[in-house]
Amino acid sequence: MTSYLLSLPNELLLSVFEHLVPEPLSTGSSPELSRDCIQRRGTLRHLCPVSKSLCDIAQPLLFRNLAVINGAQTVLLFRSLWNVPALRRCPRSFACPILLSEQDVVEDTLNCWNSNVGKLSRDPADPDTAHFLNSGYVQLRQVEAPLANGEVRPVTLRGAHPWLEFSSELPPEILIDWDEVLRHLDDEDPADNKTLKKDTMTKAMHQSEELRFYSSRMAPWSMRQLLSHCPNLRSLHWAFGDNVEWHIPTFPDRPFYESDFEPQASSETTLDKALVAASGHPESLHLDVMIKSTARFDSRYRVTCLSAFTSLRHLTIDTVCLLGLRPYAVDPLEKNLGLLHLIHVLPPNLEKLVLIEKWYGHQIRLQELGPDYVV
Repeated sequence: MTSYLLSLPNELLLSVFEHLVPEPLSTGSSPELSRDCIQRRGTLRHLCPVSKSLCDIAQPLLFRNLAVINGAQTVLLFRSLWNVPALRRCPRSFACPILLSEQDVVEDTLNCWNSNVGKLSRDPADPDTAHFLNSGYVQLRQVEAPLANGEVRPVTLRGAHPWLEFSSELPPEILIDWDEVLRHLDDEDPADNKTLKKDTMTKAMHQSEELRFYSSRMAPWSMRQLLSHCPNLRSLHWAFGDNVEWHIPTFPDRPFYESDFEPQASSETTLDKALVAASGHPESLHLDVMIKSTARFDSRYRVTCLSAFTSLRHLTIDTVCLLGLRPYAVDPLEKNLGLLHLIHVLPPNLEKLVLIEKWYGHQIRLQELGPDYVV
């Protein structure tokens, strides 16, 4: 049978194998997979190790219509990959801190996840992945992402393999928590272990195309360090939370004054310097300040480097803290501070602009401008 398959042209093989592609996974909360889905995926998995030729055709189809929408399905994917020797290196795509939503933190999911991670962490054939997992980079805990609209949006992990694409409106609930990684790097491990950890993380970040940070406490110098290792980054979502660790003074219940935005000399890494590290390729950028009360950001944290993002198509940004537009304005575009004009600071190829204006009382207003916006 194998020799017969190998005698067929690749185009015909592809047409035959496409009939084995499972239907899209259900977007419900149940981790159950239908018998038909299991059989089709099983057939494709068995074809992968037969020969390189068949593997090259069957392997991409194996992950078509695949959507990981909860922790249990993440475990199922891990197990599916692990059971095929030719695909055992694929779980490295998920070897990053994994945060599962509250409904996923149940005993069955925990037990299933831990048993599969345990197998990978003891695999002598792949010491890099084993060290990665044993170093504590895979963590199971609840998602805490207080967004402005009350929703918790997961992040799509792409780029680890060009064929590993998730075809779903509901992306995987996988967040890369660099704050947690930095804490691991600052532990009391010997210097050689720290170096190995850092090298492993660096390799992983080189493959990342999307990063999202909700209510982040990361300092600009840390973000600059991270972004310098992400040459393939296409999308960045960075929202600052309360008590950020970068010495931004906050004054609850205090109005803004123009003097609040006077330039201040500083030798530390600014927000601009951090963002410039990722200005080459991103097509989508979201910058927001997730605070519970009115706060003051001095000029070191003003964003003025947007024109360097020549590939940027979509931009969402806080107008008060990050662009320096006067708050409480009826129209933020009409109340610029000094000679600031948005048309001079925006990326040259921008297609969509969303301005977020916040004022006392935690109200939020969005202004969305299309490709023909006038500023």
